Amino acid sequence: MTAGPQLETSEIQGYILREYGLQYSRYCFIQFLDSADGRRWIGRIVPRITTSGQWDPIDQAHNPAATLNIAFTADGLKAVGISADSMKSFSTEFQEGAFENDRATSLGDTGDSAPSAWEEGFGDPQQAARLHALLILCGHTAADIETQWKSIEQTFGPGVQAVYSRDGNFFPDGTEHFGYRDGIGQPAIEGSGEPDYPGRGLPQPDGTWKPLAAGEFLFGYPTELGVPNRAPFLEIDGRRQVSRNSTYLAYRKLKQDVIGFRQFLSATASQLKKTDEWVAAKLVGRWRDGTPVELSPDHPDPALASDAARNNDFRYGNDLKGLRVPIGSHLRRMNPRDGVAGGNGAVSGHRIIRRGTPYGTQLPLDATASDREDRGIVFIAIVNSLMDQFEFLQQEWINSGSFFKLDPSQKDPLLGDNDGTSPFVIPMPDFPRRTPNLARFVTTQFASYLFFPSIADLGFLKLDG
Repeated sequence: MTAGPQLETSEIQGYILREYGLQYSRYCFIQFLDSADGRRWIGRIVPRITTSGQWDPIDQAHNPAATLNIAFTADGLKAVGISADSMKSFSTEFQEGAFENDRATSLGDTGDSAPSAWEEGFGDPQQAARLHALLILCGHTAADIETQWKSIEQTFGPGVQAVYSRDGNFFPDGTEHFGYRDGIGQPAIEGSGEPDYPGRGLPQPDGTWKPLAAGEFLFGYPTELGVPNRAPFLEIDGRRQVSRNSTYLAYRKLKQDVIGFRQFLSATASQLKKTDEWVAAKLVGRWRDGTPVELSPDHPDPALASDAARNNDFRYGNDLKGLRVPIGSHLRRMNPRDGVAGGNGAVSGHRIIRRGTPYGTQLPLDATASDREDRGIVFIAIVNSLMDQFEFLQQEWINSGSFFKLDPSQKDPLLGDNDGTSPFVIPMPDFPRRTPNLARFVTTQFASYLFFPSIADLGFLKLDG
């Protein structure tokens, strides 16, 4: 179990700390047409929210069949009557929103990923202003989701309405659309009560791993620097409350070009006289079954891949040239561990909690042409700082090679805003292999920044009656 003082799990929404592992999800944005109606609805929904304390990460047999969590946009907090002074206590990026043009450009949301191209027009500030709260439903079955949703709909009054909804579900083999097993390697958080598997925290000189400080992900706790983070405050009806056990959430609907990715693998394998699976492993840093390439460079190892005590227990300090795992690979970019100058200090302030679900049907393995169906992943990053964690990853680790002492034009092979002008470099003992130039395989279709409140925050916002 993660060390340190136990967190106030009854106050922390379950989606933050707990990997539910439920197969089906629904993400629904709602709008408050009337402030008082919205606040009364919050009062009705609070008892239904799943907390981290209600979800047992070890003995899951008695956990609920469906879960519910909620987050608010800046427009949503304004819609329920949060004061202007209170709004100023929230981060600038949260207040401005993910659709702000300069911010979108800095995140790589350009071209087909630009806010002007987002679905439902949600890249337009006026349209985005209709999105006030995000409901996240998870369940074992699609029927569990429907039952939960119908129950929630009955709580809506005349001043609350659903605006946009997206369903998703994990595939039976646990993979996403590109064929990789997903959801491996969440950060270990001090005091969370989650199993403390090796490799999820920060590498220590003695070979052990240390959980990250809770303040990296939750307001009201010290960060890795040892000082409390700066929490926003809520002010409404002349009352004020400093938020605690809350955090931020970045929501992104990402469309995946499955056929384009498969064609790239095939072309690269032919050029390098390797297999498609070898190329896929080098691009990501894991074989598609989840085996870490650093521990098994020549082939997947199903026993290793399925062992949570081993499948993250590796470092890059002895592979600084990237001969086993390319420095620019997706996995190494998203958590460089000890494989960059500066060690832990360069990494610890930028970790994120990853959540989300694939959407759309799984394209058959023998498909060679797109069926034009929209498929991809609803990606969610849970962070204490949108700027230092989520935005840093997008700007520095995903869309630039500078942090890793690579050519700045070299970007993440999966998530980078590649435009066909830069290859992926695979170091080899004799000389580096350069792949065909990377196209963009993942396109942003919609993004939003939200505040993930504590149970006490929700109680503060509600209006009885």
